[in-house]
Amino acid sequence: MKTLCIIFSATLFLSSCSKKNVNVEPSNKPSKEESPSANTNDKVELDPPLIAKDPATKNNSPEVIMDTNFGEIVIKLDALNAPVTVENFLNYVKSKHYDNTQFHRVIKGFMIQGGGFSSEGDEKETVAPIKNEGKNGLTNKRGSIAMARTSDPNSATSQFFINTVDNSRTLDAGGANGPDGYAVFGEVISGMETVDKIATVRVGPKTLRSRAPNGQLYPSPNGDVPVENVFIKTLRLKSED
Repeated sequence: MKTLCIIFSATLFLSSCSKKNVNVEPSNKPSKEESPSANTNDKVELDPPLIAKDPATKNNSPEVIMDTNFGEIVIKLDALNAPVTVENFLNYVKSKHYDNTQFHRVIKGFMIQGGGFSSEGDEKETVAPIKNEGKNGLTNKRGSIAMARTSDPNSATSQFFINTVDNSRTLDAGGANGPDGYAVFGEVISGMETVDKIATVRVGPKTLRSRAPNGQLYPSPNGDVPVENVFIKTLRLKSED
């Protein structure tokens, strides 16, 4: 399966519960690629922020409308600073991938997560993962929307989360969860009261059906699943209204 989840412990993590990416907690130890040289005289070069140039003919701030059974949420996307992520997200929107899905993970005082399971609780098929744009300068503040992923920075597909509090210290690049960060690609501009309603629903353990690498669905216990289903009825571009 490609279920992306939040591991909520002494520090906060977004990771995957899937068999493809087995529920891995990001290590506090850097990989060989991340480790600075033992020579203290060596300079450690940091990757520059991924800032895209502004095309004259492109709408860099498209808006999408998320219609849920708790109310409407309007999100402004930032294609200027997160071009890869926004393009990926809009491709899922245009293919109706998010219609009749659910927020399958809610952690009060942290975030609400969706985009991966149908309203029946079956994990949806996705396309190839995308490059992480967590160093784009956008921050995981309250109301921002970001991509969920595993401990592999470049593993995000369709699942996203909306921050219900300021999580910048833990989820931004260079924060408590490591150097890569969780890629923010927009923010809620209307309907934050709907987000807050969803954030307070009662949650508990529930068995959903995850998708194996061969495409077969299998029972998979999940935590922090809303007891009352929270559905995304439709997710569409505002220009389509």
